[in-house]
Amino acid sequence: MPADLETARAEITASCAANAPFVAAFALTLGATGLAAFRLTPQGGALLLMFQGMVALPLAALLQRRLAWRAPAPGNPLRPLQDQIAMAQLVGMPAVLIAWAVAPWTAGAALASVAAAHLMPYAWLHGSRVYLWLGPTVSVGTMVIVILAREAALPWSVLAMAAAYAVAAALLLRHAGRLRAADAAPPRAHPP
Repeated sequence: MPADLETARAEITASCAANAPFVAAFALTLGATGLAAFRLTPQGGALLLMFQGMVALPLAALLQRRLAWRAPAPGNPLRPLQDQIAMAQLVGMPAVLIAWAVAPWTAGAALASVAAAHLMPYAWLHGSRVYLWLGPTVSVGTMVIVILAREAALPWSVLAMAAAYAVAAALLLRHAGRLRAADAAPPRAHPP
């Protein structure tokens, strides 16, 4: 891979701490939503699930400001790609709305599938295989929960998603820490 592309990727990853703050924030809000869903109707729990991002996004932005260690160069060619990956999940939201309207207990699996497709490109962008297992785990795992638990699936599927995100956040924080340490290390001299 050309050095300028590697530099662009490193800048993007440094500017968002490999997206660990977003994964961690969603782990928290999904966990709270899953617990609340036990006390709500399936429609109420699914509605809460659709709006939990309104708490997760500002929390993630605050965490990112704290954990990121370098801003990308103004002309970084990967900035538009990063933005497009971040917004890609919006095109899948109609599937979550349909799940809420038709079978609200499936909304967790619908959201997990949309999120899974959105997460996969981050594996390349941030150089972490965590995203390669996180996407399929939440998508397939929540589908299995819906098939087995049927009308009781919503809280369990959301909690499963939260647990996977929590594990991924810890691994991504470790990944970001290694990258930050390597960034701070003095450059290695090349032999003559």
